This record gives sequence, structure tokens and C-alpha cells, in this order.
Amino acid sequence: RGLNMMVAGLADLARSNRAATADLNAAAAEIRASAQEQAASVEEQFAAVQETAATVDEITHSGAQISKRASEVIATAQATAKTSRQGLRAVSDTAQAMDAIREQAEAVAGNIVGVSEKTQAIGEIIESVNDISERTHLLALNAAIEAAAAGESGRS
Repeated sequence: RGLNMMVAGLADLARSNRAATADLNAAAAEIRASAQEQAASVEEQFAAVQETAATVDEITHSGAQISKRASEVIATAQATAKTSRQGLRAVSDTAQAMDAIREQAEAVAGNIVGVSEKTQAIGEIIESVNDISERTHLLALNAAIEAAAAGESGRS
């Protein structure tokens, strides 16, 4: 009887152990499933981190290219500004030269007007001299005629 009770107690203990083992196996399965889900989640996060790192690398590379192109644009803009300043100086120099030429042309025009007036005055003087010359020529002709008419004594 004591033995039967011990066997019955051991049977209960074995059933309890089996139930605890079954519960333990179920808990272990749940833990395994949870660990597998966490592992999958970690892999997804790792892939996302790698993708983010690749994106950051691309952005960094793009930023470097943009910076390089911006530097090139700045250099081109500076060269253009320098060329523009030189062009403005050349235009200013040309304008000054044209003003000087205009002033010289006005001076030449004034000289031409003066020469024209003097030429006109000279022409009037020449006309007067020609008129005087014609009259002198007529007077000389008249004197020669009178001298010829006066004879030997009129010659002197």
C-alpha cells in the first residue's frame, strides 16, 4: 500500500513533470519564435541601416560634385566679371578717344572755316589786285599811247 501510494505519487509527479515539460517546451517554442522574429527584425534593420549608409554616401558624393561645380561656376563668374570690367574700361577708353577725336574734328572744322574765310578774303584781294592790274595795264597802255603821240620828247 505504501508502495502503491509511492507509485501513485511518482505517477502524479511524472504527470506533473510531463505537464511542466510540455509547458516548458511550449515556452521554449514561443521563445524560439520570438527570437526568430527578433532576428528577422534585426536583419531588416541592418538592411535599412546599410541602405541609409549607401544613401548618405551618395548624398556626400553628390554634395562634393555640387561643391566642385559651384566652385567652377564661381570661377567662371569671376572670369566673366573680370572680362566685363576690362570691356567696360575698353568702352570708356574708346568713348574718351571718340570725344578727343570729336574735339579735334571740331577744331579742324573751325580751322577750315577760318581758312575758308581767309581764302574768301584772299579771293577778294586777288580780285582787287586783278582789277588794279587791269586798270594799271590800261593806264600804262594809255601812257604808252600818249608817249608815242608825244614823240621823242614824250618818251621820257
